Amino acid sequence: MCPKPGVLTVLSACLVALHAVNLSPVRVRAEHAQPCPEHCLRCDASGSCLACAARYGLTSGSPRRCRACMSKECIDCNVDYRKCSRCGFGSWFYLDKAGRCKQCASIYGPCDQSAGCHADGRCKACNVFPDTFEDGFNPYDSFVMINGTCQPTPFGCLVSRTLPDGRCSRCIAPGYVLLHNGTCKECPSLCSNCTASGRCLRCNDGYSRQAGRCVKCSVRGCTRCSEDPSVCERCQTGNNDWVDGSLGLKEGKCVRCQDPNCSDCGSNWAKCRACVGPGSYSNGTVLKDGKCVQCLGACDPDRGSCDASLECPRCMSGWGKVGKACKQCEVANCSRCDGDTAKCLECDWVSDIPDATSVDDLYPLYPSRDGTACIKCPIPHALECSRGSRGGRATRCAPHFGAVGSACLPCRVKGCQQCNGDVNACDDCGGDDCFWNLGKYSEFDARTKACVTFFFPSPFCEL
Repeated sequence: MCPKPGVLTVLSACLVALHAVNLSPVRVRAEHAQPCPEHCLRCDASGSCLACAARYGLTSGSPRRCRACMSKECIDCNVDYRKCSRCGFGSWFYLDKAGRCKQCASIYGPCDQSAGCHADGRCKACNVFPDTFEDGFNPYDSFVMINGTCQPTPFGCLVSRTLPDGRCSRCIAPGYVLLHNGTCKECPSLCSNCTASGRCLRCNDGYSRQAGRCVKCSVRGCTRCSEDPSVCERCQTGNNDWVDGSLGLKEGKCVRCQDPNCSDCGSNWAKCRACVGPGSYSNGTVLKDGKCVQCLGACDPDRGSCDASLECPRCMSGWGKVGKACKQCEVANCSRCDGDTAKCLECDWVSDIPDATSVDDLYPLYPSRDGTACIKCPIPHALECSRGSRGGRATRCAPHFGAVGSACLPCRVKGCQQCNGDVNACDDCGGDDCFWNLGKYSEFDARTKACVTFFFPSPFCEL
């Protein structure tokens, strides 16, 4: 057995063994073990470094030392500190042909961060913000691949309807019109639909068209009025900011629907066309003979309201269907207890963090075998397991643990959040967000088996 490095006399055979298992950074002179130079992981008996820590590389000459990589975004320049072999920051940076790290993507830049860049700096894919509003303008600039480069989306065009040659096949609506040459033209002020020549065909909600101009309706809550702005033809449906409930027409004015559970009474304030579904303020109602009738219990909003029989297709979370009615579950943290409120069939997701806002902080509870309790996965340090309360295999572990085989084992890499499959590697070093982690980015370096932390260069996160 070798003595502890750096303390006792060691043999050259021990040096080989220590280097093979990559223990402490030590060197061996003739008789005594001494530490290697700063930032050096391994060195020979003369004190010349053989391998450097992440973000450091070897110098030339003798003895060799470790210096910080020339590119501050470089994670591996071990062979030569002046030339990078792998950039950090995931795909935010790319390695050019000269071995330098260059910025590829930024938060609102042209390149898609998840795809990265080619060695010549061209984007592999463009940064696209989804068409958040099919009938409205996305506040962020998106980019599309046009003739091999990422260019801003053409003026007024929906991102998803931009053609590879840069022409548009559909414009943002309302307020734009598509021209024959594949470009979008903005309509006149307050106009939602117009001709290519700019003649207004329809005004924005709350305005009427008079003599080619859009004039504001004088009826409160009105979305479309006649040529007389004091006479309304269509009222705002759903929630509004000045009356509790939906609106309907009554003698050219907008008034609250007669039925408080009505979500749409359209052209007749006294006759409902659609009822309020299940949600925060209602158990669910159904339309019968122009009136809204309450369901038999609290319906699940995701499964919709009841039918004409007043029976919910499924009860809301925390309730069970007993007969035709919904009754509250008796088991703590139970989300479904159909048939018997004292026996749970499905349990809630919970968190050990007070007021948790991220789904990553939640984990499921499982019904006990007799259904009288909701319990955690029985595997130590496991948040989810394949057979619920019976255990099985760990499918998700607590932070700093990894699912290996059927168990959750502690990660061996310092600072590692998840190490599924291999405790000596790391799937998630944490801290990879510009905003919430104050510009910090961490990633695993397989060569040195360490989590390496970078800081985004200012003003990188604001670009």
